[in-house]
Parts: sequence; C-alpha cells; structure tokens
Amino acid sequence: MAKFAPAPSIAISAPSRGPSDIEEETSQLETVTTHSTSNNSESGRSSASIEPTYRMEPVTCFQDHTINKIVEDILYDEMKDKTYDSELCKEMAQNLAGRIMEKVKSLDVSRYKYVASVSIGSVREKPGLHISSRCLWNKKTDSSVTVNFMNGSLFAVVMLYGLYLE
Repeated sequence: MAKFAPAPSIAISAPSRGPSDIEEETSQLETVTTHSTSNNSESGRSSASIEPTYRMEPVTCFQDHTINKIVEDILYDEMKDKTYDSELCKEMAQNLAGRIMEKVKSLDVSRYKYVASVSIGSVREKPGLHISSRCLWNKKTDSSVTVNFMNGSLFAVVMLYGLYLE
C-alpha cells in the first residue's frame, strides 16, 4: 500500500494596504474586457469574458419614439405594395424582423437585448386575430413598441421588446 507524504505548508504574506489603495483599485475595475480564443477545432469560435461593471441602470434608455418611427418606416417601405400570399408570409415576416433588428441594433444602445415578433395575415379572409404577450421585466428600464400596418390585401403587427441586461 502506497503512503502519501503530507502536503507542505506555504505561508504567504501580503504588504499592508491603506483605504486609499483599495479605492484606487476599485475605481479601475469599472469595465475590463478580455478576449481569448478557443483552441477547440470543432467550433472555431472565439469566446469573450467580460468583467462585471456593477451598473444597475442604463446610460441611455430604450427610446420608444425613435424606435417606433424606425419600425413604422421599415414596415411601410417593405409592405406598402405587397399582396398577401400564404406561402411567402413566413419569409416576409423573417425578413422584416431581421431588418428591424439590424436597424434598432445600429442605434448602439448598450446593454439592451431586443426581441422582435412579426405577424402577417390576410385582410380579405376576415380573420380574427388575438395577439398577447407576457414578460417579466423592470418597468424602469424595459419597454416595448407595437406597430400595426394594413393595406387592401394584408395586415402586419410588429412587437419589439427592449430588455435591459443588468
């Protein structure tokens, strides 16, 4: 039976620091970003590690009026001359959501996550449509925008949510 020797004890001493040294260190920890690349040949992706900033409120908030205008413009430009086609609606809705997300993300409002939902339906078939959503959010920082569009052939409803990441 093998015998193991006890691990050696190590004593570490650190120089004493005053309160001003600690304040200086904490003020330097506001935002630190380190990037490292993964050696995993399967994924080939890089991973990023972000130190916490301890920021609980956004620097810039979700801008309802600006985002509402952006969504209205995109919806009108894309849908003004379209006719309803059940085969193409899925692709149209995905393209609209992608274009809206691109434009909203270009506003560069930091620490917000956006969720876009686009529904397209036929006006001629007289559908009954009820759309509802439920979210857990902070009423001080999170918000949503809903924009409706209708022409003679189709209607579209876009719901965009902006959620602050603490």
